[in-house]
Parts: sequence; structure tokens; C-alpha cells
Amino acid sequence: MRPCDAGRERCRPLQRSNLELKPNNHSRSFLSTNLSIDRKINASLTIVSQEAVSYLDQVKAQFVDQPDIYNTFIYILKGYKSQV
Repeated sequence: MRPCDAGRERCRPLQRSNLELKPNNHSRSFLSTNLSIDRKINASLTIVSQEAVSYLDQVKAQFVDQPDIYNTFIYILKGYKSQV
């Protein structure tokens, strides 16, 4: 029977199990691999972010004498970001 069947009985708390979870070599390896993947993803995102900022700086420098064009470009990017 489920811990709480609506309408049949009052909800009763789940009982704690006496099962102990002990880390083994497989779980340590799995956690280590996941941390490694997370670090690589974060490093990749940092590189992509740096490249994006560099690109925006180049666009801004290209249109330094035409701020309306640059502002329109930024407006379009913000619209795209809100859709993603």
C-alpha cells in the first residue's frame, strides 16, 4: 500500500530504512567523471563567453561613428535572447 492513499486513510510518514549507502569504487569513479565533465563544460562556456564579448567589442569598434546601428544590433540580440 502506498504511504498515502487519498480518501482511504490518513497520510502516514515513510519509515526510514536501515540500509546504509557506502561509496564504492564505481560510485567514486562516476562522481569523479561527472566533476571532470562539469569542469570542461564550465571552461568551454567561459571561452564562448569571452569570444562573445570580444565579438561585441569588435562590432562596437566597427560602428563607433554610427551608434544607431550598434544600438539596433544590441536590440536585435536582446530580442533573440528573450526568445531562446
